[in-house]
Amino acid sequence: MWHSVLVALVSASICSFGPRNRVHALCAAWCFGYLAFFRTCHLLGFTKPSPHSNAVQLLMTLRMVGVAFEIVDTRRLERRLRDSTDDGERRSLELQLRYTGVSPKFWQIMLYAYAYPGVLTGPYYRFSIYRDLVDRLQAPGAPPRPPSALPCGSALPTRRSYLILSQWYFIDYARTDDLLVDSSWAYRIYFMFAMFTTFRCRMYFAWVVSECVCMAVGLGGYPAASEPRCGEGPTRLEVLEEQRQQRQSRPAIDGAGDLNKSDDISYESVHNIDEAGCEFAPTVQAGMKAWNRSVQHWLAAFVYRRVPGRALRLPVTMAVSAYWHGVHGGYFLSFLTIPLARYAEDALDRLLRRARLNQSVAYLARWFFKMRVFDYTCMGFLLLGAGDTLRFWAAIGFCLHAASCLLIAADWAAARLAGSGRPA
Repeated sequence: MWHSVLVALVSASICSFGPRNRVHALCAAWCFGYLAFFRTCHLLGFTKPSPHSNAVQLLMTLRMVGVAFEIVDTRRLERRLRDSTDDGERRSLELQLRYTGVSPKFWQIMLYAYAYPGVLTGPYYRFSIYRDLVDRLQAPGAPPRPPSALPCGSALPTRRSYLILSQWYFIDYARTDDLLVDSSWAYRIYFMFAMFTTFRCRMYFAWVVSECVCMAVGLGGYPAASEPRCGEGPTRLEVLEEQRQQRQSRPAIDGAGDLNKSDDISYESVHNIDEAGCEFAPTVQAGMKAWNRSVQHWLAAFVYRRVPGRALRLPVTMAVSAYWHGVHGGYFLSFLTIPLARYAEDALDRLLRRARLNQSVAYLARWFFKMRVFDYTCMGFLLLGAGDTLRFWAAIGFCLHAASCLLIAADWAAARLAGSGRPA
């Protein structure tokens, strides 16, 4: 427990008393630096943290670094507002400051750090979303209210599937000679597919239930017309402003009149997993955006968009994501395979366009490649160790790496042939 308490106390102190324009850098250095100690403290004589402690530490890191970035972004908006002379720009900046600007006190950051929804499983949500929940609880009757029925039904099939599959397929078998030496190559490929299926059923169940926890207390609920996004909150702030003015200008029925209807409320802010997107999206990029969407938002908002140089953004983001997940070599091997797979996917897309195949056939080819990428990289997540991961990948001939290189080479050759005027 003291790990998360220490991280929260120091982070809240940095955000409250640190240099105004450097709190995000200091907080990121502290939180990510502490992760290295947290995961190796058992080598120094401390008790090894439990898996539950690790889950709390992961979400604590996202929240503390995220709120520091929100504070700095708010101060930048305030400077822009002071320097602006354009009326339209000033109205836009005032709107952003009202609904997304944050200036939390020390104790408010501590309460946000340990806000129960999402503390073990996610989703990550910004401090501004948490603040909106607190403001609603302090003003009874203000919209939105929690839905009368929670959409937890989709969690039941995935729970049953996981309970059944986990009896037949478990990761320890992937370290045995029985699989790696004595079984056929085709069965090893099948085992990889079965393990990823088991893994995602477990994660689907956990994330859907965690979404229901958020919805049960009204966290992340906004008018649907404001078009909220996962982890970020509403994106059409003018809708919130218009509805706020309407509530102030006329008496509210049931707290807020028609605006309090559950049908008008969207919980997209805490919609962490898009199962349909994970299963049926045809590309690695689309599949990743559908998986653990709130963490994807955090990586995009606070890492990807802030890395100078477009060529470095994806590798740096994948490296940060791997380090955040853990210091195990399997994480880094899996995440750093993603950029190669993305380049191969682009090559495959160009090859399919040149071949002028039927759209359904092209979709199936891209979807098949995307799912095998996830099967392959999932083994690094589950095996954890670099040695175990490389041994399993060697047993299947590093097939994804080989296929990716072949696709890139084929695309390059086809482009050269097309450029020379010969049939590609």
